Amino acid sequence: MVVIDPAYGATGSEADRFAERLGELNAGGAEAAVHGMAGAFRPSTPAWLRTWLVRQMLGTPGHVLAQAYAGMYLAPDAFGERSAAEAYLARRTCPALCVASLPEPAAWEARQLRHPLSTTVVWEGTGHYLHMERPAEFVAVLRRWLVTTMVAGPVTPQGETGAAP
Repeated sequence: MVVIDPAYGATGSEADRFAERLGELNAGGAEAAVHGMAGAFRPSTPAWLRTWLVRQMLGTPGHVLAQAYAGMYLAPDAFGERSAAEAYLARRTCPALCVASLPEPAAWEARQLRHPLSTTVVWEGTGHYLHMERPAEFVAVLRRWLVTTMVAGPVTPQGETGAAP
């Protein structure tokens, strides 16, 4: 599994604002979503990428954005909040690569990894769309990780190796 700057695992004021943000999406649709995207960008985010992402967001119906947000953060089986994410991720048994933009969420994600071939990489200074900001580097990291997992062959979450098929 590959997760790119995952949005699950929210805490504190971010988690406290789930209902408020959903209300904003329901009231303001895509325009409210664009306003809420401001934190996803860093000074290094290229102008072309900002423009493309804003256009994508504005092209998405507001009710779709609200439903996706509710499903991630407020539905009964949502796992956007940290304790819910921890319970959900405890069931993940496959190898995982996490590429994150901030050290704290990356360190938290690393503590959730159960499979010995799992790893977390931090790219400080990037925004939420880091794979689009640094595509060649992302492909290189992904390729190295995939090769490592393929060479190892089947590995159980407990670290036991098996014969490669």
